[in-house]
This record gives sequence, structure tokens and C-alpha cells, in this order.
Amino acid sequence: MRKPTCMIVTGAAGNLGRATALRLAGQGLNLVCVDRTAEALNAMVQTLPANANVLTFAGADLSNPAVAQAMVEAATDSFGGVDGLINTVGGFATGPVNGDALDQWDLMLNLNARVALVTSIAVLPTMQAARYGRIVHIAAAPGLKAGANQAAYAASKAAVLRLTESIAAIASRQTASCPARSIRRKIAQPCRMPKSPTGFLPMR
Repeated sequence: MRKPTCMIVTGAAGNLGRATALRLAGQGLNLVCVDRTAEALNAMVQTLPANANVLTFAGADLSNPAVAQAMVEAATDSFGGVDGLINTVGGFATGPVNGDALDQWDLMLNLNARVALVTSIAVLPTMQAARYGRIVHIAAAPGLKAGANQAAYAASKAAVLRLTESIAAIASRQTASCPARSIRRKIAQPCRMPKSPTGFLPMR
């Protein structure tokens, strides 16, 4: 099986993104670390091994397709392609279904579902051309079953799950899964974060 060389980590300055970048850097992979906050991103990069090969992409609003496309172009220019996307961007908010729910609905769908879609659109052509790629989006247990006051959050995470399954269906022998507990044990112990099912797409 082909060994990946370049991985994009979005939300790289956050708890899960930081732990993911640290683990991948330890495996000698080229990294494109992406975050909206340049100061936090630069601080995170300082925690990586001294020999890590890292390209930073700061100030990125990944709900914007042009920004996501620029991210992929920067990765391709620096490392010759994109082998994987680990998208840890997201948000969490709860509240009742009432007159104020629309703003929360739009926020959760933008941070969780739209960013997952926009980043997938950006990386897929490169992966399909290479006939190889890995896409990981972070979902959560409420995406499978919502609790009280979780309408917007649960709907956004359900959308992430269904999006990942749909993308996986475009290639043969693909998989999409939600290994919440193993991902948390093996990659990170994020603070204040719900249990996080994920999906992935191997393209052969």
C-alpha cells in the first residue's frame, strides 16, 4: 500500500488538531497546518519536532471555497500533492428549538457541515487524479442520536457523517467508519470535546 507523504491538518492549533499534527510529524510526513489564528498556529508549530517539514496556512476561513482551494494549491506547490485531509475544524453549541434557534442552526451547519463539504471539494480532484487519498472528518455521537437542546449541533454532525459516506461511495472498495473511542485513544485526548466518530475514505 502506498505510504502517504503530505497531510493537511485543519484546525491545527486546536486540541485535536495539535495532537494530530504532532503524531503525523513524528512519522516524518510533510504537513500543511491550517488555522484561522496565525499566533496560535505559529505557537503550535513550535511544539513539533525540530526536523518537521511544515507549511503553515493561517487566517483561513475554510467555509470559503476560494480559501480552501488556495490551501490545496499551496500544499501541491510545496509537496507535489495532497495524500490526506484531517479536518478538525468545528464548533459546539446547544439550545432549545425556539425563535433564537435559526442563528445557532446556521452557525453549526457552517462550522461543521459546510467546512467539511468545502474542504472535501477542494482536495478530491487531486486525490482522484492520484487514485489515492485519505479524508477524515470529525463527527460526534449526537450525529447518530440527538439529545435535548442538541438540534443544530446534532444535525450538523449527522450531515458530516452522511457526507463522508457519500464521498466514500464514489470509489471502489472504499470505507467509511465511526471509530470514536479508538480515535480518541490513539490520536488525542482533546479537552471539552464530545466523543468523536470519524469517517475516512481510502481511494485506490
